Parts: sequence; structure tokens; C-alpha cells
Amino acid sequence: QLAFTQAWWTSLRERTPRITTPDPWWNRFYDFSVYKLGAATCPFGKAGGLQGPWHEEYQEAQWSGDFHFNVNVQMIYGPCFALGIPEHLLPLFEMIESRDFQGALTRNAKALFKVDDAFWQLHAVDDRGAQCGGISAGSSLDPACGAWTALLYWDYYRYTNDLAFLRNRAWPYIYKIMRGYECMLDKDFNIPVAISAEYASSNPNNCAVAGRNPSYQLAAIRKLADILMQAASILNLPERAVWRQILDKIPHYTTSSGYDHYGQRDESRIAIWEGQDLAVCHRHHSHLGAIWPFDSLPETFSGEMEAVLSNSIDHWISMGFGKWSEWCIPWANMIYTRMGLNEAPMQ
Repeated sequence: QLAFTQAWWTSLRERTPRITTPDPWWNRFYDFSVYKLGAATCPFGKAGGLQGPWHEEYQEAQWSGDFHFNVNVQMIYGPCFALGIPEHLLPLFEMIESRDFQGALTRNAKALFKVDDAFWQLHAVDDRGAQCGGISAGSSLDPACGAWTALLYWDYYRYTNDLAFLRNRAWPYIYKIMRGYECMLDKDFNIPVAISAEYASSNPNNCAVAGRNPSYQLAAIRKLADILMQAASILNLPERAVWRQILDKIPHYTTSSGYDHYGQRDESRIAIWEGQDLAVCHRHHSHLGAIWPFDSLPETFSGEMEAVLSNSIDHWISMGFGKWSEWCIPWANMIYTRMGLNEAPMQ
């Protein structure tokens, strides 16, 4: 057992990229982070939940020690691709594909939409897909929980080129998550009501808990449509006409207007949902989901879109980060770098 453990850690270190900076602290931090990731996601273990393997057995786990699918699971496993260890996601996929977990996803969709061919993933669940804690808009009206998880399935295929995985495991999951989104849409391709992850909990003062056409959900559904069309082409499967309609009719984000942070001019920027500007420091950067994680913006775009993005980033920065938690920092850094603000992450 000891020999196996030593050999496995040696192999992990040899297979993952080494990064050296001029600062010894950052070098140690990187190495320690790779160690923690390996401990939390080893491919012969269980799926990594909110506390990973570090929950103290002498006290009750915070948030039930569950699996948070509105950001945490995805940010635990996302680095595995860049580190070249995609096999670390297999325990997570096995949990999601278990009979109990998929049964819960199917029952959720059937309860909401009376359909049998859709999945609806809740926010905070146990290893059987059942909601931990109470049911609320935050727990049940965030289909991006499934869409962001679908990115893990898609990226696993992209990094491994495993066609059998794409056909037998990724396609069924992504397809059924998209069916849930399709059921939400009204005849004009609006999302009548959904949340932008945890916004109401950051802004409880007379703020609605959900709204129409959240920017987060628009980015997610557009990304799913794009993925499914690519996957259908690869697998020689038929497209659903609604996927192209989604890309044609659903905007990249919802906008609101407000004064800039100097209070000098009115500007257009990405909104939380229709009628709701980013009004407070908010730990979920979900309204900027079109930048990351969903990467759903066009490769080239007009000056108008560039202005909206620039205004949105300036406004977001002006809200500060006093209420952010630990996972907010890397999420923000990925947004910064994708916007060309390459020095911001070190700051």
C-alpha cells in the first residue's frame, strides 16, 4: 500500500506541468495546490465534494458536506484538464451516471415540465443527486448547474478525443440538460424566470430572487447549443432545429444602463437579469458567464459589444471584492486574463 501510494504521487508530479516564478512563495503555493487537487480527486477514490477529504469527523460538515454544482464542483475539477490528468474526473462522472443520481435528475425535470427525456440538476446535492437543505429558487431554478457540469463532459472529450465517451456518456448528459433548458423557453425564446447564482443572497434588500433572461443563463444555453451542434457533427447524429434557433434568437446577455463609477455618464453594461443591474459586491461573477466559464461570445465582435464588456468589467471592479470567498479569486482572474488584463491576477 505504501509503495503504491509513493509511486502514484511520483507519477502525478512527473505528469503535471511544473511552474516556476521569481517568487518562492508562489512556487510552493502552486505545488501545494497540485497536491491538494490530487488528494481531492484521485481517480481511484470517490468524487470530491465541497470539503474534499478534509472534513473533520468530530463536527458536522458545513453545507452538509454536499456537492455544490453552481460553482464549486466545476472549479474543483476544472484544472485537471490543463494539468493533463483528465482521468481524475472519472469518479465524478460515475457518481453523476449512477442510477440514483440520474433518477433524481429525471424526476426533477418531470416534476417541472412533465417530460421524460430531460435532466434538471439542483444546486446542492448528496451523492444520489438529492437536494441537501431546503428547496428554494436558488436551489431549483439554476439550470446552469447542469450546463457548467456539461462543460466538464465536453472538455473531457476534447482533451482525450475519446469518441466512445462522447457518444455513450457525454452526449446523453449534455442532450438531456439542454432539453431542460428548451422546456423553460417561451414561444419568443425568452427564459421567463431563473436565477443568477446566489445574487439575491448577496443583495437581500428588496431584491427579487430571480428574473427574466438572466445573463448567466443566456450564456449557458448558447454554449450548450454550440456544443451539441459540434457533437452532433462529430457523431453523425441529427441536430434539433431548436439549437440553431437558440443561437439565432437568444442574445449573448441582458443589458442594463446606469452611470459609470465616476457618476458622469450613462452607459450600457451586462445585467444580472432584465431590470437588475449589478448593485452590490457579489461573490458569484455569474452575470459575466459569457466571458468565463461559458466562453460563449463570438471570436470577433463590434465596438458596441466591446464597450458593453469594458463597461461591465469597470462596474464590476468598482463594486469591490470585500464579500468574495476563496473560489471567487481564481474565477475573477480567469475573467481578467480573458479580457486582456494580464497583470490583474497577481494583484
